[in-house]
Amino acid sequence: MVAAVAEAARSGSSEGAADAVARWRERAARVAESRAAARWTFVAAAVVTVPLIVHLAGDQWFYQDEWAFLAGRDGGDLGDLMRPHNEHWSTVPIVAYRLLWNLVGLRTYLPYQLLAIGSHVAAVATVRMVMRRSGVGPWVATAAAVPLLWFGSGVEDLVWGFQLGFNLAIASGLAALVLIDAEGPGTARRAAAVGCGVVSVASSGVGLVVVPGAVIALLLRGRPRSAVVLGAPVGVVYAAWFLATASGRPHRARPGVGALAEFVGIGIRESVQGLAPHRTVAVVMVAAVVVGWGFAAARARGEGYVGRARAVARRAAPAIGTAAAAGAFFVLSGISRAAVLGVDFARTPRYLHIGALLLTPLIAVGLDGLVRWRRMMLVPVVAVLLVGVPVNVGRIDKLGGTATPRPLVLAMAHADATAEADPGTRPLRDRLGARDVTVGWLRDGAASGRIPAPDEPVSDATAAEVLALVALRVGDADDGALTCAPLTGPVRVELGPGAEPVGVWGTIDLTVEGPGGTLSKPRRVGTLDVRPLETAGAPLVVVVTPVEGLRGALCR
Repeated sequence: MVAAVAEAARSGSSEGAADAVARWRERAARVAESRAAARWTFVAAAVVTVPLIVHLAGDQWFYQDEWAFLAGRDGGDLGDLMRPHNEHWSTVPIVAYRLLWNLVGLRTYLPYQLLAIGSHVAAVATVRMVMRRSGVGPWVATAAAVPLLWFGSGVEDLVWGFQLGFNLAIASGLAALVLIDAEGPGTARRAAAVGCGVVSVASSGVGLVVVPGAVIALLLRGRPRSAVVLGAPVGVVYAAWFLATASGRPHRARPGVGALAEFVGIGIRESVQGLAPHRTVAVVMVAAVVVGWGFAAARARGEGYVGRARAVARRAAPAIGTAAAAGAFFVLSGISRAAVLGVDFARTPRYLHIGALLLTPLIAVGLDGLVRWRRMMLVPVVAVLLVGVPVNVGRIDKLGGTATPRPLVLAMAHADATAEADPGTRPLRDRLGARDVTVGWLRDGAASGRIPAPDEPVSDATAAEVLALVALRVGDADDGALTCAPLTGPVRVELGPGAEPVGVWGTIDLTVEGPGGTLSKPRRVGTLDVRPLETAGAPLVVVVTPVEGLRGALCR
């Protein structure tokens, strides 16, 4: 518009001004309708996403469940590849982790992180395709998709390689919908869609809502044959896997109806709030979406209200299907998680990421309705969609609080104590997600070079921690040969050849004395039997400390 005014000033006439404004509006309209410009804008943002996330969270290290795929699965064992992980069919991410373990081991985390980043970008790209298939204009679709690329409110799915499973389930499930959502799709497209559907359910349990959401979309489109072509074979494959590997497993406690409803409500509300971190903006967005859907219904062709509603549902079927998948996801997650972990677990970032991805097409359809009502609404609609980007970018960071830090794992793999310990010892059995790590796996990884030597000299604190985890053993129940006395304060005892037998009873803390007298972190032991303290190799000095308010005894 500034250019138009300047051109008008140079022309010196009202007629010239009118012509300049008309030409500017024509150019603006062409840009607004340019599918190529909108698409390439999204592509540019997607390309930027990879180095941006690596820069903000590039020093991420292996975390929780990743150790199960690294140390607890054998890529050459079909049972290991097919066995569920926390109820999820996870064959695809297991295969990816086994390949990377053989290629790069623990030498760098970057390839594992790129699994999450790449699958996240692919998921957002398919969400944009779903928006376009739902009739959303190119620029509204791009403006709605770009914030998802940098959705720091769902940071786990952006930076944690393990979340390949969630991301790929969405990307491949929505790709199946895009492939088969066509008039008379050919055999190749049908086969590719079914293949994507199988990849979706074999990546994680998220596929169990995304693929049915795609089936719902096809039914709303009036394509029941395509719905059967996609849903039936994927359902048969999943049922075969479930009956072969997952049936008969114990079920978790189930929440009440009220707790489940609260879990679902929190998940959906917080997902939308993550897109618009400012509460006022979130309220404006929701109101605009409702009004936009009303405009879309009013402009639809059909006889009466029911006819127009059917027309809107048919046009926006992919968006409705993904929204149904979002609701189903929080329902299923609430059933399996709410009673054990509480309703606030719905706020976990990886859940909000899934909710945001699957709800965005429905939001975009409503906002696009405003733009179709008045083209001038494009600018405020884009502003509402993008206003949360700075906050979300600020939330992208590495996951903190890991119980298995890099210096500890590398030092443990190359320690003398590890070379002397029983290969079946599980030094990290009490660390969340790392119980599958064994001394034998650590030794093999060090010998093969997949677990590198420590980057820096091992600190005294880390050395003490290694001794506590690898060398100190709490044995099986004693046969009664030891006599116990109540602990009233810390007691220093020696373990090893020639030392007198020592055991513990009750609840006590054990710390190991490392080089220079440095103590390891305390390891709490609770037992109703007398349990002997043993060393797996070299002599150890252990400090046995009572826990305030609890009974404990030292037995000799």
